[in-house]
Parts: sequence; structure tokens; C-alpha cells
Amino acid sequence: MSKYRVVILDDRFGSYAEEESVLSAIDASIDVCHFKNEEDAIQGLRDADAVLVNLFTLTATIIQGMERCKIISRYGVGYDNVDVEASGSHAYLTTAWKTSRTTHWLCLSGASGELDSKIRE
Repeated sequence: MSKYRVVILDDRFGSYAEEESVLSAIDASIDVCHFKNEEDAIQGLRDADAVLVNLFTLTATIIQGMERCKIISRYGVGYDNVDVEASGSHAYLTTAWKTSRTTHWLCLSGASGELDSKIRE
């Protein structure tokens, strides 16, 4: 079992090799999920440490149900599909461009120090 669980909502890119490469260094697993409704999302995201969201709508109810989440990162620009007010007291928000999305997650989670020390070994 991995130390961290990262959930990617909506599979728009087909490959997550960059994320897998970087996140495996800190013992994080990646689950790509396609939720059909709010209830499924609440169950599926309950134990996520981080969420990378594309187009799926993260409502206040979903965000409040995430017990461990520290990072909500939006692929692209803006948060029109994320309840920003609900997330403000629950997790860090970051907008991530395709080429640097994993770096944002690592920096905000504090895991960048762990990754840095592994690279220097």
C-alpha cells in the first residue's frame, strides 16, 4: 500500500507517465477515476491525499467528505468547477499546467523535500 493516494478525475490525457514517475518516488499511487455522480465521488475521494481535477465538478459536499485531502489541483486555468469557498478551509488549491502539474502538487504538499532527498541519494 502506498503512503499517498492521488486521484485524477476525468481521463483527458491518456497517459500519466510524468505523474507516475515523480509521485512513485514519494510512494504515491495514482487512481484515475470517472465518477458519475456526487455520491460516487464522495465514496471514491474519501481517502485521497490529493485530487487532480479536469472537468468534474467538485461540490462543497464532495470536498467536505474528503478526510485526508491536502491538495486540489486543477488541470488548466481557473476553478469554475471547484467550490473554492468549501476548499479554502479543507485543502490547498493550485492551478497546474500540463507540463508542471506534478511539481505543483509536490511543492504544496511538502513532499518536495522528501523527493529532493531521494534525488540526492
